[in-house]
Amino acid sequence: MALACLLIMASCRPRVSAEQGRPPPEPPEPLPVLSVEAKKDTIALSDRPPPRKGTQLVVQKGAHRLSVVVDGTIVKSYRVAIGSGGMGQKQVEGDRMTPMGVYTITGKYPSRWHTYLSLSYPNEEDKRRFAELVSRGEVDARRGPGSAIAIHGRRGDQRDKAHKERDWTLGCVALDNDEIDEVAALSKVGTPVVIEE
Repeated sequence: MALACLLIMASCRPRVSAEQGRPPPEPPEPLPVLSVEAKKDTIALSDRPPPRKGTQLVVQKGAHRLSVVVDGTIVKSYRVAIGSGGMGQKQVEGDRMTPMGVYTITGKYPSRWHTYLSLSYPNEEDKRRFAELVSRGEVDARRGPGSAIAIHGRRGDQRDKAHKERDWTLGCVALDNDEIDEVAALSKVGTPVVIEE
């Protein structure tokens, strides 16, 4: 009986590496990846406490959707208007395209679009892409890759909800005024913003 107990206990011990004399390290946990299904799963929060600060914002251009994501879970989602240039990647100043990539919020300001969350566009990848387009003669270098991309509210002459019936911005992401205030409260300077097609 005692021998059987010892054998069972020995089999439950962690394996020891002969080289190091200690158990092998646990494999690192994979970083959470936000699946397309998770992004589409917009959770109603009417019966929940307000979410804490958002860890990232995810914009899906095709779905016209901005989601606040905390620890891999969508806690709030909004319909948005984007650049009137359509789908695809922003290439040059004035093309009215909303860029795609990973950016951060660089500032929060009052503006003629109510509240303005400036983004770190163009990032290094955007600058490289623009330089390649210039070297191939596809765009005029004098125009530049563009700037002043933001998440903001609507213009004063527009109405909430109605302004999102068509894409009208110069490349920004637009919400209703109460929505941009909520997004601004759930995020901070440095919050990552992922913009996808």
